[in-house]
Amino acid sequence: MSIKQRTLMKSSILITICVGGLLSGLRPAIAQDADEGSKSPAQPPAQWTLDTGMEHLEMYPNDAYLQYVTMQLAKREGIEKEFAKKIFATLNASNPEWRRRADGVNLFSLFTGTLAIQESLQLEAMADGPVNARNGRSNLPSGKAEASEQNVLVKTLQGPRTKSHPWKEMLGNQPRKTSLLASYIPEDQYYIHFQSVSKLLDVLALSDQWGAHLISQSNHKAYSSNVNEELLTQLALETNDLLKPFYDLVVKEIAATGNDLYLTRGSDITLLFRYQQPVVFKAQLETFLTNAAKAHGKAVRNQGTYKGIKYESLTSPDRKVNVYSAFVGEDLHLRSNSLVGLKRVIDTFQGEPKDRRASLADSDEFAYIRTLMPLGAKEEDGLIYLSDPFIRRLTGPELKLTERRRVLCYNHLRMLSHACALYESEQGASPQSIEDLIEKEALPADFGKAKFTCPSGGTYKLSEDGQTGICSHHGQIGSLKPCCEIAVEKVSDEEAKLYTEFVTAYERYWRTFFDPIAIRVSVQPEEYRMETIILPLINNSIYQGMAATLGGKTTPLETAPVPERNIFSMSFQIDKQGLLQKSGWQPPVPDQQADLQSPEYLFEVSSQRMQQIGLAMHNYHDTHRAFPPVANTDAKGKQLLSWRVHLLPYLDQNELYQQFHLDEPWSSPHNRKLIGKIPNIYAIPGEKKAEGRTSYQVVVGEKTLFTGGKDGVKIRDTTDGTSNTVLFVDSNIADAIIWTSPDDVKAKNNRLAEILLGKYDQKSLIVMADGSVRSINNDIEKQTLDHAITRNGGEVLQNFGTRTNLRRRNRSGLAYRLTHLRDGQVDEKLAYDFVTKGVKNQIGFHVYDSEQTFDFQLTRFLGQMLGSFSNRNNFNDDFIPVFLLVASLNSPVYVSMPLDDVEVTDRFLDHLDDLLAPVARKTVTTGWFRTENDFYKIPVGENVLARTECISLGPIKWRFFWARIENQLYIASKPDVLHDLAKLHAEGVQGSNDPASSAHAMIRIRPENWNQTLSNFQLGWAENHRQACLDNVGRLSSLKNTVVATQRTNHIEQRAEQRAEQLYGLDFYCPCGGKYHQQGEHLECSVHGSAYSPKQAAIGQEKGAIQNVLSNFGGLTIGLKFLEDGLHATLTVKRKKKATANKE
Repeated sequence: MSIKQRTLMKSSILITICVGGLLSGLRPAIAQDADEGSKSPAQPPAQWTLDTGMEHLEMYPNDAYLQYVTMQLAKREGIEKEFAKKIFATLNASNPEWRRRADGVNLFSLFTGTLAIQESLQLEAMADGPVNARNGRSNLPSGKAEASEQNVLVKTLQGPRTKSHPWKEMLGNQPRKTSLLASYIPEDQYYIHFQSVSKLLDVLALSDQWGAHLISQSNHKAYSSNVNEELLTQLALETNDLLKPFYDLVVKEIAATGNDLYLTRGSDITLLFRYQQPVVFKAQLETFLTNAAKAHGKAVRNQGTYKGIKYESLTSPDRKVNVYSAFVGEDLHLRSNSLVGLKRVIDTFQGEPKDRRASLADSDEFAYIRTLMPLGAKEEDGLIYLSDPFIRRLTGPELKLTERRRVLCYNHLRMLSHACALYESEQGASPQSIEDLIEKEALPADFGKAKFTCPSGGTYKLSEDGQTGICSHHGQIGSLKPCCEIAVEKVSDEEAKLYTEFVTAYERYWRTFFDPIAIRVSVQPEEYRMETIILPLINNSIYQGMAATLGGKTTPLETAPVPERNIFSMSFQIDKQGLLQKSGWQPPVPDQQADLQSPEYLFEVSSQRMQQIGLAMHNYHDTHRAFPPVANTDAKGKQLLSWRVHLLPYLDQNELYQQFHLDEPWSSPHNRKLIGKIPNIYAIPGEKKAEGRTSYQVVVGEKTLFTGGKDGVKIRDTTDGTSNTVLFVDSNIADAIIWTSPDDVKAKNNRLAEILLGKYDQKSLIVMADGSVRSINNDIEKQTLDHAITRNGGEVLQNFGTRTNLRRRNRSGLAYRLTHLRDGQVDEKLAYDFVTKGVKNQIGFHVYDSEQTFDFQLTRFLGQMLGSFSNRNNFNDDFIPVFLLVASLNSPVYVSMPLDDVEVTDRFLDHLDDLLAPVARKTVTTGWFRTENDFYKIPVGENVLARTECISLGPIKWRFFWARIENQLYIASKPDVLHDLAKLHAEGVQGSNDPASSAHAMIRIRPENWNQTLSNFQLGWAENHRQACLDNVGRLSSLKNTVVATQRTNHIEQRAEQRAEQLYGLDFYCPCGGKYHQQGEHLECSVHGSAYSPKQAAIGQEKGAIQNVLSNFGGLTIGLKFLEDGLHATLTVKRKKKATANKE
């Protein structure tokens, strides 16, 4: 699981567990017509044709039912493969999500949407192959059904081997303080705990409010699975404003637990109530059961006993109500929608102690987490916890393979529902059996055979109303049986292989430790707050890079005054000293005579060159998604030019690179002339460059990073880890080679140790795949060296080599740019003093409110900028000018840096003035464009002058302004920004004292300053809502044919919505409060029209999700702190204060 997936998991917990359905968007069910007997005159059935189907699909490509119809019509004519390609082409052209699914949908993914999976599986099954998959792999079982080839025991399959943290040692002698309810929670299940039901309901309300807006924005979806409502119905529980006093007075605390997170497809959930006033509590719960029994006529009440605990059940055949409840002791009530789930909870406290299931409260892991997030803290109204054992369950073979089969079966059930709708649209009546569907060619003729069988051996039939399918093993759409009730024990070889591949991919991203996930929730009238902790030792490049870049004791990040037009800020506290040390930039020393041939000097020079080559290697990988191959090749596979040639553009040697004939070998007459032009960085320190020899070589071998093939190796294929694998070496001079030749050292060379060792007085240099330069001693064991050069041998090296301490500055980054302005005329001492003494260890990036020229997605751009924190533990400060340049195209932006020493800063700025002024008098003409520079000073406040740099490229001109204002240095894209800041400083306005600003990194959004930009935001939001709504219009329009054909022509739109909810198990709605109605041959939305005639409300006039969010949104702050116990991340959402009427 990558960091991106784990971050998604953390933000999705409230969606999948607490909320049950973050996007439930609960809307009243459409009432049945009061007069069911009054039907419009019969009309001819609406007939689909391939032409009308494809025409409609081009306008509504995400309609899975329409996809089914067109494929089934094509099968009737024997041209399904041809039409499958047309459908895929339509989907690829209209939806980027389909292009990302080019290798097939991932059935082991926790977060892939159910509809997305079903669409892919349906088309793959009906096309009889993975039409859209690059790798040609099918997700469907081949040949016979998987159920007939089950010969692998699931318990023999190995899940992820990622280690657990040493919890016992980490806990030490600290006291164990956990909630009583935690002692009833199995340690391998999720745990949600709230101090009151009201707090939980507040979180549900927030989730409903934000969910409808955020998901329609990010995914262009406007439907809800109504998980909240369905779970409450299953559990025979009621919640409304009238019942809040009951819960507040009677329930002391509440917890929820379950075996998995597949709540939208069907999962077990068990609620635990600690209550007082037993008579009142039991009477109310009995009323709930009585009401549920009346609402579901076929529900049956029963009683049972498990391990001495009596329980009562109320279950209906369709599982719409399916509750098992038990009272334990004097104040505990258990309530589950699964008997298996209820028994798992009882197993934690009942029976012989040695046979009891381990509970969460007993685990050292949870006890340690509770030392970081103490029970009873004022910041905690609720806790959401996914334990290490639970995450292992999520990724383990039993759950993954059980869910995979359930998803395959779910696709068949959806196809049956689609077939029923197609049958009705053509026959004017509901089918009576699957045979009817096959006979009328509404269903593939081989349904029920081979790939169309339930993978767990279940049998299919139609529901009583002939509109949906039912599986005897998995259940039906909307109420699939939980995985814990149908766990697989044996699987096929094919399934076992697929799971093993999943584990291998998982371990590439998460190799070191399993991390539990803990989220603390606070619900207050003025704000909502969530906090999580990511433990250290996480094996992820962004985490490691940020932890290495950001550090020190946290201090407030908002030290500068904030102008009223500031709408967005992103601030960091930099570990300045650590970064300086990593860069190798040290105080300049006076020129002195050095022994240019001493091993120490040559060692230092070579270390610096190897560091730059290593950095270039990674830059090449970032561009090409792989390291360079040993050489490029011709059509016959003959090697031509060395990797060193192809790395030239990444070493500021593009001009030399352009001189090579890349389609000729290194020894061709033309390329041979370039051997003597060897760049300094490849030359052997102390040797004559004219010879064109280099000692920097890669090790070529089948298992090394350079296989000798035509394609380069990817970092992800380095399963031994980048810090355990050699990237390239510095060979002895006797074994040096021509730098353009691909004749690098071979891994199988018997002289490998002799070639690599002893070059610098008992030491040698290598570069590892993580970019670090290391020295190794001559006494290193040959076996250790052999292990180091392989990328996937499975060996773990302990303390291999010693990292070199480079004295010379890194050619990349701020140090290099500062000292190389004006061709290196910058005084290095002034530059070094400016960085080390002038500026503090903080930097902030800010965006101003303004009219926007075009729709620039700033948050997505900033997310990409976070890639600057790389696993090479260097902060790529290139993104500072990139931020200024790119973001300023749309809005005024500025950078703020607090100062330690204003005199040091002024000396450096004055020095830059002397260098930049002459540049303003020069013009460079390159082809059609002319490049000009300009430099001047302008006043931006009383006694405040701003420097101005103008860069012109033809007709395009960028201006940047910088000024020191008191103890802050600002760089801005507009002078007005500096005017505002200078005024605030003159008025004595200080920075924020908000405790939330004390962090290593912080993002703050200020909606109170959204004035000019708000209309642009609203327009973008409205566009996304329209796209989501139009997808719904397409689905409902397609089902209109079915409604009309069955002679239900009154209130067609309402009946289409009912049928869609039955077909998909989802509630489709307009996110802006529009109503669906018939308009001619199609259905339309009263707000958004249809895809044939789209429209949307005037800016700012939308109702629904947008207004719900804006009416309560008072601001957002995200804070990150890297502490000894891990990364503390907090998300705070401010709520607007509600206006109150004036009282006389």
